[in-house]
Amino acid sequence: PLYREPLFITNEEEYPWLKNRDYESLNLAQTEIFAEKEAVWLKQNHLLGDKKDIQDVVDAFEKVTSAMKNDPKPFLEFKS
Repeated sequence: PLYREPLFITNEEEYPWLKNRDYESLNLAQTEIFAEKEAVWLKQNHLLGDKKDIQDVVDAFEKVTSAMKNDPKPFLEFKS
């Protein structure tokens, strides 16, 4: 999840308004499940291409989504 990123490890002297925020011990169970098992994360460099490259990414998502709708069983049984 996003709250595990180093961005949220803060210096209290530099960011005093975040002094009482403890992101390290934050545990949002449903967020963890979604982020680790149900979401698809794309890094920024995957989206740096031209319009055709971006369309290829969109087409790939649509292809997988269509396959999931037609026969969800293989996707439900998938273990990573």
